[in-house]
Amino acid sequence: MNDETAAIARTKRPYVRRNVRQEEARQEPVRVSAHGKVRQRRGAFQNIYGIPLDVLDRIWNEYGADLQWNLDTVKGADGREIHDLPFAVTRVGMEQQGWESVTADMFGGALEGMFTKKDHRGEIIVGGQVLQWRPRELTEEARSEERQMAQAQIGIHERQVTSGNIPGVDHKVLNPRHGSAQSVTRLTKSRVPSIPVPQ
Repeated sequence: MNDETAAIARTKRPYVRRNVRQEEARQEPVRVSAHGKVRQRRGAFQNIYGIPLDVLDRIWNEYGADLQWNLDTVKGADGREIHDLPFAVTRVGMEQQGWESVTADMFGGALEGMFTKKDHRGEIIVGGQVLQWRPRELTEEARSEERQMAQAQIGIHERQVTSGNIPGVDHKVLNPRHGSAQSVTRLTKSRVPSIPVPQ
């Protein structure tokens, strides 16, 4: 260390951590005007697709319907015109799965004024996504199919592990038929509590 760097090191003050008061961004409106109009605080997170849970529960229980935002356009182009997309996520693919467009007057007007102007007639489209619905029975059937497909995949992997025929493993190096491998090869399962998923 030369004289110049030693002088800088002596004059440099040590870092002191200061307690900074953390404040939560207010989610409530900044102020309400005399006319009853409000505005959100700048920088506050706002989910443009959010539907309150009580509304979703009411639509699910009272009307037997499920809601989902599906693709309408990508950067202004109709989803049907984009050839890179898997067919299942396009609007036509979703409609073949039973999804139909929601209008604001459906479900007793529960969605009226939430995403569009009051008295809006027609589809609810926000940010290239269209709000669609289908009967609850179709959603429950689709969830059941998804569970069955997931269980089938798990079964395939379990059989591969227990038999020793794991794709990508060189059997010249790791021989599943060797006596010592067969005596210790087993599969144990344990269930880790998962995050609860609302129904």
